[in-house]
Amino acid sequence: MVFPKNGALFEAIDQVTKSNQHARKAEERNPVLKGAMTPDGYTLESLIHKLGEALGADKENEIIKFSSKGSLRPLLRKLWRLQKTGAFDKEGDAEPIEPTRLMKAGRVSVFDVSHTGTYEKNLFIAELLNKVSDAKNDNQNLPPTMIVIEEAHTFISRENKDKMAETIAILRNIARRGRKRWLSLCFISQQPSHLPNEIFELCNTRIIHTIKSANNLKVLKLTAGDIAEEIWNDIPTLGTGQAIIDSPQFKEPLKINVRPCQTKRGLVD
Repeated sequence: MVFPKNGALFEAIDQVTKSNQHARKAEERNPVLKGAMTPDGYTLESLIHKLGEALGADKENEIIKFSSKGSLRPLLRKLWRLQKTGAFDKEGDAEPIEPTRLMKAGRVSVFDVSHTGTYEKNLFIAELLNKVSDAKNDNQNLPPTMIVIEEAHTFISRENKDKMAETIAILRNIARRGRKRWLSLCFISQQPSHLPNEIFELCNTRIIHTIKSANNLKVLKLTAGDIAEEIWNDIPTLGTGQAIIDSPQFKEPLKINVRPCQTKRGLVD
């Protein structure tokens, strides 16, 4: 089943792509046109232009056959919002994400999105998750990989989860299918009460450091298994490096002492 907006978008992509292919062939045949460099495929701007034409056209327009003018308007608003991010149709030396270059044994790759807007952050992380997941599906000889999402409550929160339905669906897919391909997820948060319940459903193992907030403890209690009340009472009093591990690998939660990091790190106290 193709929904009206999807049908209209796919038809616009098809029309723009074919138009560009014809233009490039004409450029190749005509020396005068050589160098015009009509782009391959399509751009966000070209799709907005094509859909705008359809919105102002009569019922004979091919795009309208897949949709309606009422459906085209919200679709155009979404594309305009994407365009406003400034992340598309850019010429420069920015390289696309190449997952096979990132997924090397012993290698840690860090993407800093702390100064990125919520909408742009969502687009980027969804693209990264998709590419890593697809790479693992296509080549299971790639090394075991863990995707760590630091400050997860600023990335996927209860407040913006409805705007990130696609990203949450990708995370759910990785959590369910990635294990047998040695692809795992790790969420780190100091404010678990801000995380949507969907995230807790994806987590089998939890490492809980000291938490003093009653709201954060309440959320963990509601989403955790059968943990004795005395263990919950210990969590606010845990010292530096101490933690509780709750995992299906153990019959009972474990209280542990995490040793200090032995690596020599620069730029830290």
